Amino acid sequence: MWFPASDPPSLEEARSALSAWDIPAAVRAEREDPSWFTAASEFHRPVEIAGAVRVRPPWVPRDGALLDVVIDPGMAFGSGQHATTRCCLEALCELPRADLLDVGCGSGILAIAGAKLGYGPVRAIDNDPHSIEATERNAAANGVEVVVSGAAAGDAPIAGARVMVANLTATTLCELAERPPDPLPEHAILSGMRDFELDAVYAAWARRGLGPTRLLELDGWCTVVLRR
Repeated sequence: MWFPASDPPSLEEARSALSAWDIPAAVRAEREDPSWFTAASEFHRPVEIAGAVRVRPPWVPRDGALLDVVIDPGMAFGSGQHATTRCCLEALCELPRADLLDVGCGSGILAIAGAKLGYGPVRAIDNDPHSIEATERNAAANGVEVVVSGAAAGDAPIAGARVMVANLTATTLCELAERPPDPLPEHAILSGMRDFELDAVYAAWARRGLGPTRLLELDGWCTVVLRR
């Protein structure tokens, strides 16, 4: 168990809590090694997408050749390293520009890249306070306007946009189709699936009148572009 150094429980309090849950355990405490942060920083490296966008952490200098997106994810998901994020970014580079909704925004990387690519207005939603804070901070760092609010995929009502991007899980994408944004998007970028989950996602969104126009696959992950 991890506790903040500013307010850790005593060893006896930890033993008592575990005992109340019928978990016999020896308990000891030590300060965490801060190397996890260094390791995360070393992993977060610049990523180039479709020869148009370069996503970088704030400690890496800007390269003026490509559209610059600087992201510090903090405790939120989305640094540009994961295959699902990279494929969503590639799809955003190719779709016609319009208003954009990012469902489950994480660090805000997709919403912010969308704003820099010319989408607008851009809105983002997430049910994680860390994600809302990270998106607002990263949008300010990039000098773009993203309206961020707290909501979960499948919550209703969610105001829709002509383009929607949702990098979630297959289960959550199917739930979102049951209670979709209103109005429905003309184009939807859905990501976070394995190939064996595609049929269920296709079927869920087909009931809303959206069908696939493109499939992107990278590192065992699938991203689909749907059109109404």
